[in-house]
Amino acid sequence: MGLPGLTVLGDNRAAEASVDEVLVREPHSLRGLIIKGDLLVGPG
Repeated sequence: MGLPGLTVLGDNRAAEASVDEVLVREPHSLRGLIIKGDLLVGPG
């Protein structure tokens, strides 16, 4: 498994699993998850 935040494009399922895992561990980190989501999806 890759390091969190270093997901490559095309690995969206793993990225979503990582986000879900963080959300379960730290439900108060919504802002960080949104920022990570923006980085994973990219601009636009």
